[in-house]
Amino acid sequence: MPAAALALSAGLAQAQTVTLDNPLDACVAPQLGVRQTSEGMLLQPWRLDARKPVAECGCKSALLRYEARAVTDDGDEVVLQSGLVNSRNAGVAALTLASDAQLARGLATRGLVLSLGCAPPR
Repeated sequence: MPAAALALSAGLAQAQTVTLDNPLDACVAPQLGVRQTSEGMLLQPWRLDARKPVAECGCKSALLRYEARAVTDDGDEVVLQSGLVNSRNAGVAALTLASDAQLARGLATRGLVLSLGCAPPR
C-alpha cells in the first residue's frame, strides 16, 4: 500500500503529519492541498486525478470511500470522519476530515491518516 507523509498545516499544530493510505493508487491519485479550518471544521482540499477506471482496481462502482483517522499518543486510530466521493468528478474539491477541528487537534497527537478505498456494495 503506497503511503505519503505530508506536513500538516497550522490548523492541527499538535499533529505533525498526515499519512495518505491509497491502495487504489494505480487508478486514482489524490493531490492534497493545504488543510484549513472553516466554521470549526477541518477541511482537506484535494484534486483527484484519474489514471484509469477504478473498476480496474477492483471497485464495483465509481464511488470511493474515504476515512480520516486521528492517531493518538498510544498509537490507536480513532475515526474522525468518513464519506463517499465520486471518482468521476475531476477537479478540486474539499474533504471534511473532522466536523470538530478542536476535537481533531486534541486526539491527533501523533498525526492523521487519510484512507481511500472502494465504496462498499449497495
